Amino acid sequence: NVGMLAASDNRAIGDTYRYACDKVYEYIQIDKELRELNFKKNLELKKELCDKAEKLILEPSIRIAIDGIKQLQEEWKESGAVSREMNEVIWERFKKAADQVYARLKEYVETLKSKHDENKEGKLNLIQQLETLTATLPDNNGAWQKMTEEIETLLTSWKQLGFAAKKDNEELWNSFKGLRDRFFKAKEAHFEQSRK
Repeated sequence: NVGMLAASDNRAIGDTYRYACDKVYEYIQIDKELRELNFKKNLELKKELCDKAEKLILEPSIRIAIDGIKQLQEEWKESGAVSREMNEVIWERFKKAADQVYARLKEYVETLKSKHDENKEGKLNLIQQLETLTATLPDNNGAWQKMTEEIETLLTSWKQLGFAAKKDNEELWNSFKGLRDRFFKAKEAHFEQSRK
């Protein structure tokens, strides 16, 4: 559409055009090589992240394992792309390790919940024992002392049980402590009366 050029200009412009095209393809080739090099570097980084994630599966401390996997997930997001054929493979490897760490957390939480439920039942049982024990107060000093020792034994058992769920702990303790306090106030009143 531009039209013909003079023969002397045609060759020079054609050479310039071919030179420019060669440069474009050279830059495309360099870009492709740099991208492949970058993909390899990113793949190595992602392999290291996978290795670290797989080590966290065996970490004895759940907290360290969870904190570690969260940190690795952040690093994964910040790491660059890899080639299409390796993207799915490397991601599945990392995801599998992360899933195993989170599975350990889930198992730990379920075990902890079960232990909390067990402790709650034990504490409810101790509260029931204390209610039964203090339902009828003693009438002589020896019986008061014996009952005091039994209550202290219940307190020791309470301390050995461990925690219930956070939402239940305070309520359970207040019930137990309220019964103890009521007993000790009655005991104090009894001995005050005896002294008088």
